[in-house]
Amino acid sequence: MANLEAASVGWSRTRRILDTLATLSVIVAATAVTSLAIRSYVNEVPRAGAPASSVVPVPKEPQKIENAVVVGSDSARVVLIAYSDFQCPYCAGFARDTLPALRTEYFDKKKVKMVFKHLPLPFHSRARRAAEAAECAARQGRFLEMHDRLFDRPSELSEAGLVSLANEAGLDRSTFERCMGGETSAIVESNAADARALSIVGTPTFLLGQVQKDGRVAVKLVLTGAQPVEAFRKAINALL
Repeated sequence: MANLEAASVGWSRTRRILDTLATLSVIVAATAVTSLAIRSYVNEVPRAGAPASSVVPVPKEPQKIENAVVVGSDSARVVLIAYSDFQCPYCAGFARDTLPALRTEYFDKKKVKMVFKHLPLPFHSRARRAAEAAECAARQGRFLEMHDRLFDRPSELSEAGLVSLANEAGLDRSTFERCMGGETSAIVESNAADARALSIVGTPTFLLGQVQKDGRVAVKLVLTGAQPVEAFRKAINALL
Protein backbone atom coordinates (compact mmCIF):
# COMPACT_ATOMS: atom_id res chain seq x y z
CA MET A 1 0.00 0.00 0.00
CA ALA A 2 2.81 2.35 0.88
CA ASN A 3 4.45 1.60 -2.45
CA LEU A 4 1.23 2.47 -4.28
CA GLU A 5 0.89 5.75 -2.39
CA ALA A 6 4.52 6.60 -3.15
CA ALA A 7 4.03 5.78 -6.80
CA SER A 8 0.90 7.95 -6.90
CA VAL A 9 2.72 10.86 -5.33
CA GLY A 10 5.61 10.41 -7.74
CA TRP A 11 3.27 10.37 -10.74
CA SER A 12 1.46 13.49 -9.55
CA ARG A 13 4.76 15.29 -9.20
CA THR A 14 5.88 14.13 -12.65
CA ARG A 15 2.57 15.21 -14.15
CA ARG A 16 2.90 18.69 -12.62
CA ILE A 17 6.40 18.97 -14.05
CA LEU A 18 5.20 17.86 -17.49
CA ASP A 19 2.29 20.33 -17.35
CA THR A 20 4.68 23.12 -16.39
CA LEU A 21 7.04 22.24 -19.25
CA ALA A 22 4.15 22.15 -21.70
CA THR A 23 2.99 25.59 -20.54
CA LEU A 24 6.50 26.99 -20.87
CA SER A 25 6.76 25.56 -24.39
CA VAL A 26 3.53 27.31 -25.41
CA ILE A 27 4.76 30.60 -23.93
CA VAL A 28 8.13 30.32 -25.72
CA ALA A 29 6.41 29.52 -29.03
CA ALA A 30 3.97 32.40 -28.65
CA THR A 31 6.79 34.78 -27.77
CA ALA A 32 8.75 33.70 -30.85
CA VAL A 33 5.74 34.24 -33.13
CA THR A 34 5.05 37.65 -31.61
CA SER A 35 8.70 38.67 -31.94
CA LEU A 36 8.74 37.57 -35.57
CA ALA A 37 5.57 39.54 -36.28
CA ILE A 38 7.01 42.64 -34.65
CA ARG A 39 10.25 42.36 -36.62
CA SER A 40 8.28 41.89 -39.81
CA TYR A 41 6.14 44.95 -39.08
CA VAL A 42 9.18 47.07 -38.27
CA ASN A 43 10.85 45.99 -41.52
CA GLU A 44 7.76 46.76 -43.60
CA VAL A 45 6.77 50.06 -41.99
CA PRO A 46 9.63 52.58 -41.85
CA ARG A 47 10.05 54.65 -38.75
CA ALA A 48 10.21 58.42 -38.89
CA GLY A 49 13.67 59.29 -40.10
CA ALA A 50 14.40 55.71 -41.14
CA PRO A 51 16.15 55.14 -44.46
CA ALA A 52 14.05 54.08 -47.43
CA SER A 53 16.24 51.01 -47.78
CA SER A 54 19.29 49.76 -45.94
CA VAL A 55 21.78 50.05 -48.80
CA VAL A 56 21.43 52.04 -52.02
CA PRO A 57 24.82 52.23 -53.72
CA VAL A 58 25.88 55.30 -55.65
CA PRO A 59 25.28 54.42 -59.32
CA LYS A 60 28.47 53.92 -61.29
CA GLU A 61 26.83 54.80 -64.58
CA PRO A 62 25.52 58.32 -65.30
CA GLN A 63 21.73 58.53 -65.23
CA LYS A 64 19.50 59.57 -68.12
CA ILE A 65 16.90 62.19 -67.26
CA GLU A 66 15.37 63.10 -70.61
CA ASN A 67 11.57 62.91 -70.82
CA ALA A 68 11.27 63.12 -67.02
CA VAL A 69 9.38 65.83 -65.17
CA VAL A 70 11.73 68.66 -64.16
CA VAL A 71 11.12 71.15 -61.36
CA GLY A 72 13.39 74.16 -61.73
CA SER A 73 15.48 75.53 -64.55
CA ASP A 74 16.78 73.26 -67.31
CA SER A 75 20.03 75.24 -67.16
CA ALA A 76 20.82 74.16 -63.58
CA ARG A 77 23.91 71.95 -63.43
CA VAL A 78 23.17 70.26 -60.10
CA VAL A 79 20.37 67.71 -60.19
CA LEU A 80 18.27 66.08 -57.49
CA ILE A 81 16.61 62.93 -58.84
CA ALA A 82 13.72 61.99 -56.56
CA TYR A 83 12.09 58.55 -56.59
CA SER A 84 8.72 58.95 -54.91
CA ASP A 85 5.34 57.33 -54.19
CA PHE A 86 2.15 59.37 -53.74
CA GLN A 87 0.94 57.14 -50.88
CA CYS A 88 4.24 57.26 -49.02
CA PRO A 89 3.92 59.43 -45.87
CA TYR A 90 7.64 60.24 -45.88
CA CYS A 91 7.43 61.38 -49.50
CA ALA A 92 4.52 63.58 -48.47
CA GLY A 93 6.64 64.96 -45.64
CA PHE A 94 9.38 65.87 -48.10
CA ALA A 95 6.86 67.52 -50.44
CA ARG A 96 5.27 69.48 -47.62
CA ASP A 97 8.21 70.38 -45.37
CA THR A 98 11.40 70.26 -47.44
CA LEU A 99 10.61 70.87 -51.10
CA PRO A 100 9.30 74.43 -50.62
CA ALA A 101 12.58 75.49 -48.98
CA LEU A 102 14.63 73.87 -51.73
CA ARG A 103 12.55 75.60 -54.39
CA THR A 104 13.11 78.99 -52.79
CA GLU A 105 16.81 78.54 -52.05
CA TYR A 106 17.97 76.60 -55.11
CA PHE A 107 15.39 75.89 -57.82
CA ASP A 108 14.05 79.43 -58.24
CA LYS A 109 17.63 80.72 -58.36
CA LYS A 110 18.46 78.26 -61.19
CA LYS A 111 21.13 76.54 -59.11
CA VAL A 112 19.46 73.13 -58.83
CA LYS A 113 16.70 71.27 -60.62
CA MET A 114 14.72 68.29 -59.39
CA VAL A 115 13.91 65.39 -61.69
CA PHE A 116 10.80 63.60 -60.42
CA LYS A 117 10.58 59.84 -60.97
CA HIS A 118 7.89 57.43 -59.85
CA LEU A 119 8.30 54.36 -57.70
CA PRO A 120 4.79 53.23 -56.70
CA LEU A 121 5.30 50.58 -54.05
CA PRO A 122 3.35 47.31 -54.45
CA PHE A 123 1.52 47.62 -51.12
CA HIS A 124 0.18 51.09 -52.02
CA SER A 125 -2.78 50.15 -54.17
CA ARG A 126 -3.51 53.64 -55.50
CA ALA A 127 0.02 54.95 -55.95
CA ARG A 128 0.43 53.83 -59.56
CA ARG A 129 -2.73 55.54 -60.79
CA ALA A 130 -1.77 58.65 -58.83
CA ALA A 131 1.61 58.62 -60.59
CA GLU A 132 -0.12 58.33 -63.96
CA ALA A 133 -2.35 61.25 -62.99
CA ALA A 134 0.70 63.37 -62.13
CA GLU A 135 2.23 62.58 -65.52
CA CYS A 136 -1.03 63.49 -67.23
CA ALA A 137 -0.97 66.80 -65.36
CA ALA A 138 2.62 67.36 -66.51
CA ARG A 139 1.44 67.07 -70.11
CA GLN A 140 -0.80 70.06 -69.46
CA GLY A 141 1.96 71.98 -67.68
CA ARG A 142 0.35 71.54 -64.25
CA PHE A 143 2.58 68.94 -62.61
CA LEU A 144 3.29 70.79 -59.35
CA GLU A 145 -0.35 71.78 -58.94
CA MET A 146 -1.35 68.11 -59.16
CA HIS A 147 1.70 66.88 -57.23
CA ASP A 148 0.83 69.05 -54.22
CA ARG A 149 -2.81 67.99 -54.17
CA LEU A 150 -1.97 64.29 -54.45
CA PHE A 151 0.31 64.50 -51.44
CA ASP A 152 -1.93 66.80 -49.41
CA ARG A 153 -5.04 64.61 -49.81
CA PRO A 154 -4.03 60.93 -49.89
CA SER A 155 -7.58 59.85 -49.01
CA GLU A 156 -8.80 61.17 -52.38
CA LEU A 157 -6.78 58.95 -54.72
CA SER A 158 -9.72 56.95 -56.04
CA GLU A 159 -10.51 57.24 -59.75
CA ALA A 160 -13.22 59.80 -59.06
CA GLY A 161 -10.94 61.58 -56.59
CA LEU A 162 -8.17 61.92 -59.17
CA VAL A 163 -10.58 63.55 -61.61
CA SER A 164 -11.74 65.94 -58.90
CA LEU A 165 -8.15 66.86 -58.01
CA ALA A 166 -7.36 67.37 -61.68
CA ASN A 167 -10.26 69.79 -61.97
CA GLU A 168 -8.98 71.72 -58.95
CA ALA A 169 -5.48 71.79 -60.46
CA GLY A 170 -6.87 73.51 -63.55
CA LEU A 171 -6.60 70.60 -65.98
CA ASP A 172 -8.84 70.13 -68.97
CA ARG A 173 -11.08 67.27 -67.87
CA SER A 174 -11.61 65.53 -71.18
CA THR A 175 -7.90 65.64 -71.99
CA PHE A 176 -7.05 64.34 -68.53
CA GLU A 177 -9.54 61.48 -68.68
CA ARG A 178 -8.28 60.46 -72.11
CA CYS A 179 -4.70 60.52 -70.83
CA MET A 180 -5.71 58.35 -67.88
CA GLY A 181 -6.76 55.69 -70.34
CA GLY A 182 -3.18 54.44 -70.32
CA GLU A 183 -1.14 57.14 -72.06
CA THR A 184 1.32 57.54 -69.18
CA SER A 185 1.44 54.02 -67.74
CA ALA A 186 4.62 53.19 -69.69
CA ILE A 187 6.38 56.22 -68.19
CA VAL A 188 5.57 55.12 -64.64
CA GLU A 189 6.69 51.56 -65.34
CA SER A 190 9.92 52.81 -66.94
CA ASN A 191 10.67 54.89 -63.83
CA ALA A 192 10.04 51.90 -61.59
CA ALA A 193 12.31 49.75 -63.76
CA ASP A 194 15.06 52.37 -63.44
CA ALA A 195 14.67 52.20 -59.66
CA ARG A 196 14.92 48.41 -59.61
CA ALA A 197 18.08 48.56 -61.72
CA LEU A 198 19.59 50.86 -59.09
CA SER A 199 18.56 48.59 -56.18
CA ILE A 200 16.10 51.21 -54.96
CA VAL A 201 13.23 49.49 -53.18
CA GLY A 202 11.93 52.20 -50.84
CA THR A 203 10.74 55.78 -51.00
CA PRO A 204 11.73 58.50 -50.92
CA THR A 205 15.17 57.98 -52.41
CA PHE A 206 17.23 60.87 -53.78
CA LEU A 207 20.20 60.83 -56.14
CA LEU A 208 22.29 63.99 -56.23
CA GLY A 209 24.74 64.74 -58.99
CA GLN A 210 25.94 67.00 -61.77
CA VAL A 211 24.92 67.24 -65.40
CA GLN A 212 27.52 66.04 -67.88
CA LYS A 213 28.04 67.39 -71.39
CA ASP A 214 25.97 64.53 -72.82
CA GLY A 215 23.00 65.51 -70.62
CA ARG A 216 23.27 62.55 -68.27
CA VAL A 217 23.75 62.98 -64.53
CA ALA A 218 26.88 61.78 -62.76
CA VAL A 219 25.52 60.81 -59.34
CA LYS A 220 27.74 61.70 -56.39
CA LEU A 221 25.52 60.99 -53.41
CA VAL A 222 22.39 59.07 -52.41
CA LEU A 223 20.01 60.17 -49.64
CA THR A 224 17.28 57.81 -48.47
CA GLY A 225 14.22 58.19 -46.31
CA ALA A 226 12.98 61.13 -44.29
CA GLN A 227 15.85 63.61 -44.23
CA PRO A 228 15.86 67.13 -42.77
CA VAL A 229 16.32 70.06 -45.11
CA GLU A 230 19.79 70.61 -43.64
CA ALA A 231 20.93 67.28 -45.12
CA PHE A 232 19.91 68.45 -48.58
CA ARG A 233 21.56 71.84 -48.12
CA LYS A 234 24.83 70.22 -47.10
CA ALA A 235 24.78 67.78 -50.03
CA ILE A 236 23.76 70.41 -52.60
CA ASN A 237 26.26 73.01 -51.43
CA ALA A 238 29.06 70.45 -51.79
CA LEU A 239 28.15 70.06 -55.48
CA LEU A 240 27.68 73.73 -56.38
